[in-house]
Amino acid sequence: MICEVIPSALPIYMPLTKEEATKILGCKPRTLELYTQQGKLSVTYARGKRGRIAQYSEDEVRALKDQLESETIRPLLALQHQPANLAETIASSIALALIPVIHKPVDSPSVPIEAKPLLTLAECRSLTGLSRDILREAVRGRKLKAKIIGKGYRIKRVDLDSYVAKL
Repeated sequence: MICEVIPSALPIYMPLTKEEATKILGCKPRTLELYTQQGKLSVTYARGKRGRIAQYSEDEVRALKDQLESETIRPLLALQHQPANLAETIASSIALALIPVIHKPVDSPSVPIEAKPLLTLAECRSLTGLSRDILREAVRGRKLKAKIIGKGYRIKRVDLDSYVAKL
């Protein structure tokens, strides 16, 4: 009796390591981890010689790559007018690429810095124009009242105004 080997119609993919997945996506390992945390990729772990090894599905990685590429091409297709020459096409493409993409939750209201009662050091810097070192020295020298909330200083707007008035 003769047995024929029939090749499978579906390709069999081996799981990808983190390095292989980053090469396919063209990103850094930290970005790959962020995609995993956001639920865009799933990861399984296998036992290796030196601990656990992350493994990614090649289908998912390639689907994510296609999705990311389509997101970057979409703004270029949304041009309102057709450019007359090549130089105008290149200029409009560069202009669209330089516009930052801001992902902001819709339900979180944004409050201008001027209306906030508590400010971070960065916000104090932008309001006063003073350097971070000057503000930190003022806090450490108790010339400017501040409280540590979380990992950073929070300064009352009233205290900041009185400190700047004394300068």
